[in-house]
This record gives sequence, C-alpha cells and structure tokens, in this order.
Amino acid sequence: MAISYQFLPWARRGLARAHQVSDNNASLPARPQVKVGLTLQARQDGIGAAAVSGSIDLSVYGPGDVIGIDPRLVVRTDPKPHITNFEPNYLAVIDFDPPDFPWMMTPAHADAQQRLRPWLALVVLRRGAVALPQLRPGAPLPAIALTAQQVGDELPDLADAALWAHAQAVSTRGPGDAAGLAGELRQYPERNISRLVCPRRLEPRTAYVACVVPAFEVGRLRGLGQAVAADAVLSPAWNHAAPTATELPVYYHWEFATGPVGDIETLARRIRTPDKYKSDTALLAQLDHIGELPVAVDGDHLLFEGAQPGRTVFEGALVSLDFQPAPPEAPVSLKLEAMLNSGQDLASAGSPKAGKLPTLAPPIYGEHPVRRHVVQRAQVNSRWLDQLNLQPRYRLAAGWGAEVVRQHQDEFMQAAWEQVGEVLAAERAFSLSRLAHDVLQAIERRHLAKLPDHRLMALLAPARARLKLAPVESLYGRIDAATLPAELFDGAMRRFTAPTRATLRMAQWRGRAVAQPDVAAQMKSLVALF
Repeated sequence: MAISYQFLPWARRGLARAHQVSDNNASLPARPQVKVGLTLQARQDGIGAAAVSGSIDLSVYGPGDVIGIDPRLVVRTDPKPHITNFEPNYLAVIDFDPPDFPWMMTPAHADAQQRLRPWLALVVLRRGAVALPQLRPGAPLPAIALTAQQVGDELPDLADAALWAHAQAVSTRGPGDAAGLAGELRQYPERNISRLVCPRRLEPRTAYVACVVPAFEVGRLRGLGQAVAADAVLSPAWNHAAPTATELPVYYHWEFATGPVGDIETLARRIRTPDKYKSDTALLAQLDHIGELPVAVDGDHLLFEGAQPGRTVFEGALVSLDFQPAPPEAPVSLKLEAMLNSGQDLASAGSPKAGKLPTLAPPIYGEHPVRRHVVQRAQVNSRWLDQLNLQPRYRLAAGWGAEVVRQHQDEFMQAAWEQVGEVLAAERAFSLSRLAHDVLQAIERRHLAKLPDHRLMALLAPARARLKLAPVESLYGRIDAATLPAELFDGAMRRFTAPTRATLRMAQWRGRAVAQPDVAAQMKSLVALF
C-alpha cells in the first residue's frame, strides 16, 4: 500500500471553523464573535413542548490572548539546537504536533486563494546583529529589541506569511478526497504535523538565533504585557515596507550556526564533464597533470649536475588514468645506487667508498623486512625495494613516512607492547592446551590402554556422551545403537561387579575347588553374551 505525503495550505478543527469573515478583510476584529446554533425543548405537565431554535454569539480567543506556548508542542526543529555546521542553502523550520496550531488563533477563514495567515511566525536573526531574548520585569515573555534598520534587514515580510506555513499529513487518500483526508487527520493524529518555515537565505559560517514570534500586533502587545484595546483590529506585528523600531516577544527560540557553502548536492552540481570545458585548452592541460606536483630534489647536488637542483614529478593518490611514472634518469640512479650500496660494500668487501659520497650512507628503506641490504638498477622495474629506493619521488614519500615514525616512535612502541601482551596470552593458552594434551596422552597410555575392552567400557561409561569414536559417533551412540542394555554400564552395576568387592572375593574363595573363572572373565563373557 503506497503512503504519500500531502501538504495543506492550512488546517482547521473545532470552533475555529465557525469564523465567517475572510482573511482578506482589512478590519478583522482581534477577538471575534461566532454564532452557535442552539435548540431548546422542555416538557410541561408531562407533555413535550415545541422546540425553540435560535443562535447565540460567542466571543472566541484570538492572538491577543496568548502569553505563551507549551514547549511540548514542538516536535522538531531543523537545524537542531546548537548545531554548528548547518547547510546554508537550506531553510530553518519548526514542526508542531497539532496540525492546525499555526492557524488556531487566527480569527478568520481562508480567502478565495485558500490563503490563511498564521498567528505566529518563525524569524531567524544573526547573533552578531541582535542579542538573545531577555525577560524584562512585568512581561510574560522574553523579548528582543530591533532597530528600524534591523526590522528591514532581519525580519521577513508578513504579507507573505501565509506562504511559509503548511500542514503535513501522511495519507492514503487521493489529492481530491478532502473528506477522507479530514477523517484520517482525526483518526491518526500521529501522522500529521504543522510547520513554520523562515524564508531567510542563510549565510555561510554565521551564528543565528531562531525565534517563534507573534505575527499580529495584538499578539505582540499581549506578549510584552501591554494593554490591548477591546476594539482592536488585526494588523501585522511589523511593517517590512516601512520599518520602525520594535520589540518582539518570543514564544520559543533556539541557536545554531551554519557551516561552509553548500551540501553534497551543491558540490555535485559544480562538477563539470569534459564536454563542458573541451574548448578550454589551458584547463585541459591542467587536468592532464592533476594530482602531480613538481618537486626539487638533491639540494646538496650529489645526484644532479649543474647550478640548480634536480626536479622530479611527485604523484598523489588522485592522478590521471593515463599517468605513467617516468623512469629514473640513468646518471641519477647510477649515483644513487653507488651511494646506497657504499655502506654494505665497505662492510662486506672492505672496498673504499666512491668519490663524492657522504661518510654516512642514506638508509635503504625496507631493507630489513626483505633482508637485502643492496639495491640494483637492473631490477628497478620489477622489484619494489629497488624501485622505492632508486626513484627520487618514492624516496621522498618513504622519507616522510620514516619521519612520522620517528616523531611518534614512543606511541608506536607502546602500541606494539600492547599487541605483544595479547600475543603472549595467546601463546600461554597454546602452551596450556599442549600440556593438557600431553597429560591426557600419559593417562591413556599408563592406565586406560592396559584395561580390557569390557572394563574400559564400564570405566568410561560416565563420560560416554563426550567420547568420540568416529567423526559423527560418540561412545554413547555406539552403546545406544547396540543391543546392550543401558543398566549394564550404570553406577550400580559397576559397583556390583567391582573386582575389589568383598562379596565377590569371598564367593571366589569358597568356589576355588570348582575352579570358576575370575570376575573379570565372567563380565567379559556376560558382555559377549549380550
């Protein structure tokens, strides 16, 4: 069953649906009256009188009667409070649990364009421009003070307030089934919410404070603790076209900050395919060498000749698929080979070092793991040790790695000792396992191997379920599959037929003239008989 999201420009329930004046009326009363039908019927002398029908006028609470909202009505804010890396190309929103909450106190019904202004609005202000909401003496709500310039720069235009509020419902009904959707809103309240959106475009790396404030002037005055006239009409809390200094009470607020420009989608849209820049020859030339960095080597002029040090190309992890590393120059690899092998040649053959070589030869990276302490130019394209040490750019990366090891050698050694501790524990477990194996073999060789089969079977009967005779068969399985009764190997039978039993020894002594076989032989015959 497909479940889709549906967005409604407004939602109404209860007595708020009885408003008769359209929202486009310029003189909407701040506390309107609605007509409610009333039917009365009485009985006189046991006889029912005729019903009397009529209507009464009821005053309904409006935005000028609100001095706060329950924070439990807020189910979600985006961004979350105190987040510091919100995407600046998104808009700040706040969700409420009742689907009609933003229009609950608006004393009007939707106009012909299905627009209905909410009685509150979400504004997002720069922390560098305004202070946090502060609670002042005598005021029921904390408030923020704004100058005329800040009203024009920081606040949205309330003329479009109806466009930045909507109700969201998860419904199986079609878009035209308004009655069915209304029934689902009543039957499944957990599926629907209402939402306020702030239309402000956020800036990267900027701290903000988001505030839910009254959208009408009567709500602003009531939130500040000021008197509201009985005949007051609805007017916006601020005028974006002609801004003046104002003070706004705050029903709810939270702080957040934005991160760098854009999100993953923004960055992906900036990627250009080769067809989009095929006419840019300079950029194509740069892309051919992406991931490559020319570096200078041999500042001491030991390998290269001339006044300037030699240069080579160092490739990174992101290089072109057509990149082919250039082989080392013959004079460079020849001198580098002689330099690296000079220490081993001097140690093994006693030959003097070549000219223009340092007294202490450079290291051969990786020589100890492979146990080879010389390099060969002929193997530079086939063996990694020779390629690593005879290519200047690869020696550059190896040198960086060796420097990292030198700087963090204490941490690395500590981590190595911790790993050695686990290895020693594993070796101890192996040693104990081997000891147990040898002890069991000795017991089997010295005691169990000397017993006859029937005696061995009786002795091992308590452990018959744990003794394996075949890959898929235990001693218990072997006995259970045979015709031998299980009572033959229980504890009572073993005690009864024990050769050391006094009764059996006495019977054997008394029957010595008959020359009866001993108990062990009798048990063997009994087992064979079964």
